[in-house]
Amino acid sequence: NDFYSFDTEKLVWKQIKTCDIPPISRDRHVAVVYNRSIYIFGGYDGFNRVNDFYEYNVDTESWQEVIFCGKEGPPTPRHSHSAVVYEDCMYVFGGYDGNYKNDFYKFNFTKNQWTRIKSTDDIWPTSRYRTSCTVVDEKMYMFGGHDGQQQLNDFYYYNFKKKKWNLINYSKSFEPSPRDSHILAHCDDSILLFGGSSGCAKSDFYQFKINEGEWKPIKHDDGVKPCLL
Repeated sequence: NDFYSFDTEKLVWKQIKTCDIPPISRDRHVAVVYNRSIYIFGGYDGFNRVNDFYEYNVDTESWQEVIFCGKEGPPTPRHSHSAVVYEDCMYVFGGYDGNYKNDFYKFNFTKNQWTRIKSTDDIWPTSRYRTSCTVVDEKMYMFGGHDGQQQLNDFYYYNFKKKKWNLINYSKSFEPSPRDSHILAHCDDSILLFGGSSGCAKSDFYQFKINEGEWKPIKHDDGVKPCLL
């Protein structure tokens, strides 16, 4: 449960020490940023899956547990889920709580309330963990993951305004191979995908141009790409 910051100007790591009690040790949790705080939810503490929720305020340099109110509780204790922030809410999808999940929750930071998102739509992602998500405008994009039997390479977005999932039908002339434990990121008009595992670690790098609706491999002319770990 150690905690570090990286100074992007000095290019050095610094361990953050606080006088309060930090969250218990864990892995496979999620972290998001909202306003001036970092929030972490869930994970695996080495013995059990957990669903506790903590805030680290960068101004006061202190941890505190987030206490929710309202009728609905948080997602079940789990790890390997995914989370993003859109407007005043954190959205949590899937993970593993003893079963592979495809449930979808939001936490409203202004109301301190959890809500499970439900839909009668035919289109809804199948159960999975170790997927990755990123937000572009009013949509959350999600690629791949593992359903307990195999890696996946399906590609969805959730429209926050319309409250609806869509399966992205892009050109099949090229697509990244099925994988889990990868990373998605948003840059300009594109979604970037790096690495993951297809049974062995990968270091391939792809770009999805949203307006063009196609995946393309990213080639580098210089430098050394990250190694396989």
